[in-house]
Amino acid sequence: MLLADSSGTKYPPMLVYKCNLSKVPQTAAENIRQRNGFSVGMWRDMQCLQTETGMHIYCNPKGWFNEDLAINFLRHYFAQRENPSKRILLLWDDFSGHWTPEVNSYAKSINVFLEKVPPNCTAVCQPADIALNEAAKR
Repeated sequence: MLLADSSGTKYPPMLVYKCNLSKVPQTAAENIRQRNGFSVGMWRDMQCLQTETGMHIYCNPKGWFNEDLAINFLRHYFAQRENPSKRILLLWDDFSGHWTPEVNSYAKSINVFLEKVPPNCTAVCQPADIALNEAAKR
């Protein structure tokens, strides 16, 4: 997930890797809660990479952004901002993980207004989506 603001500031990206969760439910829950989904061994490497680059690195079985990661994204980039009373507009595409009741409720609670990019307007409203994500998918 990439983020830039209207003044041109670019923020460290959020990456999601594909990984298998532990088959032990308690361990899987602990890995998600404490290590962004990674096992203890993998987290050592990912935590170093995260610290060195400023990126936020997560993993889940599908390797895709989802509702929980959308809330983590909002929490990290917007919940602790300097002026929480200032309303923020965030443009997101129509991906279903962005538009759950929980995501909308959390965004509203931190004064972030979510707006959908109109259909067929990604190239205009989210040029980085075209330039970077399409290249990464190849």
